[in-house]
Amino acid sequence: MTAKVIIGRAAGGVSINGLEYLLGEDGQEMTFDSERAAREYLREHGIPESEIEEMSFIQVERPGETIKDRWRGYIMDRFERQM
Repeated sequence: MTAKVIIGRAAGGVSINGLEYLLGEDGQEMTFDSERAAREYLREHGIPESEIEEMSFIQVERPGETIKDRWRGYIMDRFERQM
């Protein structure tokens, strides 16, 4: 199983706000086969290189897994260790 990549950027341009993610028409994070493919998609859609450099390219381990799923898994793991 190969990892996929999603694209995030600082919400409102402020890193303390956390990340917002590039979504597809279905409302889920768009996934790409590689960071290179993600960057090419952004270029093809007119995003300036200076903005692309400020974005985060995050590997997602399982097909269909969203960043929310990854975060939920992290929280549950931390919670279970405290019990």
